[in-house]
This record gives sequence, C-alpha cells and structure tokens, in this order.
Amino acid sequence: STLIPKITEYIHEHAQGVFLWVNLVLDELIRYAERGSSEIEIFTFLKSLPKDLEMMYLRIFEKLEMNETPATPNSEIGKRMFELVLFARRPLMVPELQHALAI
Repeated sequence: STLIPKITEYIHEHAQGVFLWVNLVLDELIRYAERGSSEIEIFTFLKSLPKDLEMMYLRIFEKLEMNETPATPNSEIGKRMFELVLFARRPLMVPELQHALAI
C-alpha cells in the first residue's frame, strides 16, 4: 500500500514544524480509518483537514458544538475543558484541570 508514504509526505509538507497539529491530524485520521474507509477516502479526508493549528482547534470546537444534545453530556465537559486550557495563564496540570471541572 502506498497510503502511509503519501500520508507521511503530505503531513510533513503541511506541518510547518507544529507537532501538535501533526498529533491532532493523526488522531482524526485514525478515527476516520477505523470506520472502514478506503485508502482514497482516507487521503481525501486528510486533504480536507485544516492546514493550521488555529483552524484545527476551530474544527474540534465546532464538532463539540454539533454534539450538544442531552444524550451527550461529554460535549459540555469538552467545551469547558477547551475554555480552561485556552484561557489559563499557564499550562494546567491534569489534577488542576480535573479540579476545575469538578467545581
């Protein structure tokens, strides 16, 4: 299969040295591939993902907004986590984030 080298090259060309972007893209790809998508569909999906970190965050936040139903309380927790991390004066430790969410 030529998919992995193509994905690797594409991500390398678009990462702009931002490792977090790479991690977020790979997470999205893994979830998409687990649905049983073909190689062509996976690569097309990869090309549709945002090419910068800010737009990738926006995509994640919009996905949280779309899942806002009483049946998915995790979307509210996800949005709250996003707010806490984005507006914190310093990086938060996991226990600090857990404590803030419990309040």
